[in-house]
Amino acid sequence: MRIPAAVTTLLLYRRYLQSTIIVLGYSQQTLQHRKEVYMPSLKELERWMGTGQVANTLGYSRQYIIKLAQERRIRAVKTGAGWLYDPKSIQDFARRQRKGK
Repeated sequence: MRIPAAVTTLLLYRRYLQSTIIVLGYSQQTLQHRKEVYMPSLKELERWMGTGQVANTLGYSRQYIIKLAQERRIRAVKTGAGWLYDPKSIQDFARRQRKGK
């Protein structure tokens, strides 16, 4: 019996959540800038979108969507199977883009 990729991703992410503190802005000399980041629950992650879905929704390429996530312009989580995106963050981003035009 083969386990679907989404289930595998969620299981791996659960293990990641249990054992990881996200550290942002750290330097090699010190961890003074440590900042904990709100991590979504597994139930919340079930409704998150994949890169292809976001690209179709916003009308951008998959590569650009990943770049937005890496630049923290949209809320996303990188998993072993790829990126997952918060639908609310995607809606907010689309709204900001429409206002800017």
